[in-house]
Amino acid sequence: MRIRLAFTALLILPLAAAQSVYVQPAGYETVEGNSSSGIPFSYASARVQQSDSNRIGVVMPAISMLRFRRDRNAGASGVARTLNVGVTMGKNDIATFSSSFGNNWLGAPTTVYTIRSTNLPDITLPPPAFPAPFTVPIVFDVPYYYDGVDSLMWEIQLGSAVTGTYSLDWVSAATTTNGATTTALGTGCTTQNGAMSLTTTFTATATALNLTWSTASGPSSVPLTVLLGLSDPNLAIPGFCANIRSDAIISVPLGDTGPTGSLAQTMSFPWSPAFAGWDMFTQTLAPDASQAAFPLALSNGRRSPMPATAGGPGSNGIKRTYSTTSLNATTGSTPSVSAVVTEINY
Repeated sequence: MRIRLAFTALLILPLAAAQSVYVQPAGYETVEGNSSSGIPFSYASARVQQSDSNRIGVVMPAISMLRFRRDRNAGASGVARTLNVGVTMGKNDIATFSSSFGNNWLGAPTTVYTIRSTNLPDITLPPPAFPAPFTVPIVFDVPYYYDGVDSLMWEIQLGSAVTGTYSLDWVSAATTTNGATTTALGTGCTTQNGAMSLTTTFTATATALNLTWSTASGPSSVPLTVLLGLSDPNLAIPGFCANIRSDAIISVPLGDTGPTGSLAQTMSFPWSPAFAGWDMFTQTLAPDASQAAFPLALSNGRRSPMPATAGGPGSNGIKRTYSTTSLNATTGSTPSVSAVVTEINY
């Protein structure tokens, strides 16, 4: 009998450990939201509902936990605190989602976390990298079975004194991720407009990689070309007015400079995860008859890291309403297409 029980336990343990997660809004697993929200954990009494239609057709058989994460700009007020927190979960028709808390439920909701004194962690210290991990958990008393029919909705009721804003990551619009800080490599040639310089801005949306090159003080009204490469040869060629700072795997015409030798140009490509982690080495060049030897002017080079991730999409298929005055409020704010970034464990 003991052998049979032990064998059964060995079979069950891997199944128990194999928990899935869904982050709402979708696309924000590794992307910071575009703003922050102190709702609900910054108020003495509050009520908030968040409905999501993106999981219709997907069964989540045993939702066991909600987890939240701090916003990038969470400050010193986000200290640990003890609040009275309760959670209910059920279904909603997002097409008729309104400011009426009671009318939003399709059928009676399930109390998954009975309102009681709950400890929330300190979120004042930033993590090594953003977005922050999901370190603000509410572990359910009983799991919730979502059958994939209609929108999934959760509600948090909160009451008790608090101290300061508890700032959580929040999404109300599409976000853009940026590459890390770029590095200037050397100096550019001196033209009739000054020292020719290059700056870069590399960003990513949910679908596109956008590369912007901005040249200043180049030769006036001449065609400008960007050299694109993956390394910096730092090559001095006799007669050239600046070192070569890109291995120039490819070169791309950007257009003509203006009267002051300036030109900013953006090129867009479909985003691919393969871009993450690349460093691109670039330099711009243009014909320049004023140079003493070769009639060519070069900018400084730039080492420009690609964004680590794609940006995030808009918070489509999600709505929320809230009251920051009472956990027993019957009416909340005008519904918004926005969401606290939430990890749902099931």
